[in-house]
Amino acid sequence: MSERPANAIRSIARTFVSDVEDKSWFQDRAFWSRYLTMLAAQRFNRFHLMLGIGYDFTTGITDCYFHFAYPFLLAVPGYNVRAVPLPMPSAI
Repeated sequence: MSERPANAIRSIARTFVSDVEDKSWFQDRAFWSRYLTMLAAQRFNRFHLMLGIGYDFTTGITDCYFHFAYPFLLAVPGYNVRAVPLPMPSAI
């Protein structure tokens, strides 16, 4: 008799929405090693890292951290978009 999950696709998502609340685990290599090992042991075969909380529009919203992750993570040649007051990362 073989043991296997009832569902062929086993997925989980983790959301990063706040630099105050989430940056510590996000930057912790030991956390990721333990977390991903646990997911594999529990036979999860898909993982989705969600960045930010999406709204229909961002006019007047001051808490949409990582709503669009690119300005926080990298410089895109040809586009002068950046998150302020963060320093602009170097282009990839």
